[in-house]
Amino acid sequence: MDPALLMERLRKVLAPDYSVLRLLGSGGMGLVYLGYDPALDRPVAIKVLNPEIAIAAVQKRFVNEAQDLARLAPHPHILSIHKADEGDGLYFYIMDYLGEDTLSTMLERGRLTPDEARRVGMGILNGLAAAHRIDVVHRDIKPSNIFVVEGRAMISDFGIAHSPRRDADDLTAPGQPIGTPIYMSPEQASGEPVDGRSDLYSAGLVIYEAITGRHWRMHTTPRLGDWSGIPAGMAKVLKRALQPSPDDRWPSATHFEHALASLERKPTPRLPIALALAAGLVVGVLVLPHPVTSPCRPPGRSDLAVLPFTVSGGSAGVAGDDFARMVQLEVDWFGRLRVTPEATVACWIDSVPPQLRDVRAQQDLRAGQVVSGLLLRQPMGWVLRMTVRDKEPEPSHVLTVAGDPTDPIGWSRAAADSIVRHVFPQYWDYYYGLRKRANPNSNRESYAQYFAGEKDFQRDAYNSARRHYEAALAADSTFLYASWRLGIVYRFLRLPFAQHLQNLYEGHAAELPDQYRALIQGLLDPDLHRRFELYRTTAAAFPHDAYVRFVYADELFHRGPLVGYPLDSALAQFRAAVAIEPDLEQMPAYDHLFYGYLRLGRRPQADATLKYRVSIPLSGEQEDAQRRRFFGFAYDARFHPWKEPLEGWWVGLGVDSATLDRMNRYARLGFSFDVPNAQLTLGGILARKGLDRATRANGHRAQGLALMFLGRPLAALPQLDTAAVMWNRPDGLVERAEWRVIPGIYGLPGILAAQRDSGLLWLRTVAGDTSATGTRALWALAVDAENRGDTVAALTFASRMTTSGAARLRSLVTAMQLAARGRAEDALRLSDALISYDTAGVVQDPFARSVLYLQRINWELSLGDTAGADATRLWFHNSDSGIEGWPQRDLEAGDVDGMLAVYGRLLQAEADRAAGRTGSACDLARRVRELWSDAEPSFTDLKLRADRAAEGCSS
Repeated sequence: MDPALLMERLRKVLAPDYSVLRLLGSGGMGLVYLGYDPALDRPVAIKVLNPEIAIAAVQKRFVNEAQDLARLAPHPHILSIHKADEGDGLYFYIMDYLGEDTLSTMLERGRLTPDEARRVGMGILNGLAAAHRIDVVHRDIKPSNIFVVEGRAMISDFGIAHSPRRDADDLTAPGQPIGTPIYMSPEQASGEPVDGRSDLYSAGLVIYEAITGRHWRMHTTPRLGDWSGIPAGMAKVLKRALQPSPDDRWPSATHFEHALASLERKPTPRLPIALALAAGLVVGVLVLPHPVTSPCRPPGRSDLAVLPFTVSGGSAGVAGDDFARMVQLEVDWFGRLRVTPEATVACWIDSVPPQLRDVRAQQDLRAGQVVSGLLLRQPMGWVLRMTVRDKEPEPSHVLTVAGDPTDPIGWSRAAADSIVRHVFPQYWDYYYGLRKRANPNSNRESYAQYFAGEKDFQRDAYNSARRHYEAALAADSTFLYASWRLGIVYRFLRLPFAQHLQNLYEGHAAELPDQYRALIQGLLDPDLHRRFELYRTTAAAFPHDAYVRFVYADELFHRGPLVGYPLDSALAQFRAAVAIEPDLEQMPAYDHLFYGYLRLGRRPQADATLKYRVSIPLSGEQEDAQRRRFFGFAYDARFHPWKEPLEGWWVGLGVDSATLDRMNRYARLGFSFDVPNAQLTLGGILARKGLDRATRANGHRAQGLALMFLGRPLAALPQLDTAAVMWNRPDGLVERAEWRVIPGIYGLPGILAAQRDSGLLWLRTVAGDTSATGTRALWALAVDAENRGDTVAALTFASRMTTSGAARLRSLVTAMQLAARGRAEDALRLSDALISYDTAGVVQDPFARSVLYLQRINWELSLGDTAGADATRLWFHNSDSGIEGWPQRDLEAGDVDGMLAVYGRLLQAEADRAAGRTGSACDLARRVRELWSDAEPSFTDLKLRADRAAEGCSS
């Protein structure tokens, strides 16, 4: 019977208790489908008897199989069954879905180590021992019937299992063998009666093949077998299992299992296994170098340093250090002066005797001018006497400012005015003009909260800083200092920041200093060309403002590649920001430097940056500690890939809710760090152990994206399908369809024709919807038609895209049509407007942005613009995803761009080779070959292209 028709019948029988998603495989008696159990929120496997062979004897065997599984459940090494039933003439049962990674598929990728094979064998034997205890002989132990989940073997398919206590096998004539020939015992192959010792022979064959990659030659005695590559102890155990006579084999599965267990290597006195594992994880996910409480970092050069003030002559109603903070804030805010951070000053003061501070301050702090102050009570009232020193022995200025202790805020503003007017007169007009426009704040609670936030901000405790800034605004909603800093903190924490900055700009643009006003304009401008021009001119106008430099660097890092900026340009700006002011944005700057070096494969720089990063004292917030652990894990996944499975296994073994939350944030960032192996591991842990449906769905999506990245689309689709079904969103079917249709437009192989046809059918089904989902389906159909040269169909689909917001997607289709008619220049001009800040990808579809860039590369090359094509190819280096919130839910354009990063590197390697840029071509091609080393056969041609790009390169 047609599997598709059978699936529809099965869907009707199981609805609404279960969903039936797709065919997993078929065997002699039945077919297995992937299903979903909404009540328990988990995927399941559904085995259904093929109705075309459902005679009474076959039905009996099918029921026997279900009963055997039920009698054996629950067992850690045997597939569990949940339900068996019959409906509409279909016999079926529902069991655990263990994925599609059997021992057979594992061996296609390579042999197991003897120790891995030993553990798998012990699991098989443990399961067989349970079956044999209830008098059930499996009779078909082979690699394709063994699932391996987190290294644990699980036996499946008891379809031809036999129990002497049941009636005779109605489907097997006397003397007729049943099973898979190359894995049969001699007695089974000759059609003789069998018992559990036959399964032990088959298990021995499986373990032998797992270690050697070779099938055991039938009718070979152990004495004459090929034992090369098998340790002596293991060979001795297997030789007994493979004896031709059942009486000469291990007497039971338990005896065989214990013999394998005895082979476990014992720890040696020099380096016990536990210590070796711990050593391997020193830079890993659990163990990182302990932060070192470092001495004061060398301060960057500045124009001004403000030392804490001293109070004399009674209580002024305000502490001297608080008053100095208020003065420094007023001077620092307008942005024309480089002011030494308060934390740097405080650290220096703690290390210098009081009597030497005035003498050494200017030199030690590397400040052009140093201000010290005395709050002094005089007969006529309170005054602040400030002494300003430069490199000369005598003070450069002595300033006296009278004030009212009951109004310290107003008094501090007057003191700041005096410093700027007398010490930096060249900035007075701008400074005073800004001060006059600002709304005067007089709420002392808002200042107190703000300074508490600044203290936390300086030590990178951003969650605590956020709470203080929010409290400052609760006390005074017009307090611009807190409002601006809160926007920065929101952005660091990936919280919604755009609306906050929009409100700040609309309500207080005239009061903002030029540089902050420009930064907000840039952050809110979706046009990336304008945005980066604004950043560039602002950084040039404020070359010593580390905040400006940091925001510029951050934008270059995440979105610069979308407009032709290489990742190196962002790293240069981060290094400049740190050089200007080492304390400012310290952790985010070093985070991004590490992240960039890792992605570019620059191990020495990544190593040095990580070591410095973890030497910074912990902020006390969980987020900081979590990020450090993730960086260690990513480092090992990139440069010590052999450690990554160990670390992933260890983390998965004792995962808790906090660790799961951390994984859920970082799981889809693997592409950004160029560690798809880590993304695959983290996604697998989330999918299996996530505490809620959303987390498990994100785990499946992370795995699917990683598998696509690694050139394994057939393995990826089940994961991506499962994620879409679990989300149960209106656009879920369209997303599943696009994964079957769009990769071919990108130029990626591997999607089968039948899958592509299914995707097109689903798109046509949804295209009639008048919502944004329908528009997305129409766009995909139009792009597919245009890619096939069917302009009429493309026009038809595009004309039906009439919903609000469809114009940009329609413009992309139009540009493709212009290029097809030889008007590539017009296509480029039209599509220029589509390059924007847009995590959804051309507004509505996460697949559209990559289509846009790959098409533009082709159009530029058709015009002979190789420089333009080189700049456009940088697009895949972007990390424009999860900007407001982590990439945990919707599929984003950044996910799709990242998935294409290996393909993008291949295109760039070929272009570099053609242009004579041999060094770059070699580096890129080598990495492509590494990442596609286990790609599916459909990627053979692309791998050959990578080989050609790497010709002549040193290994």
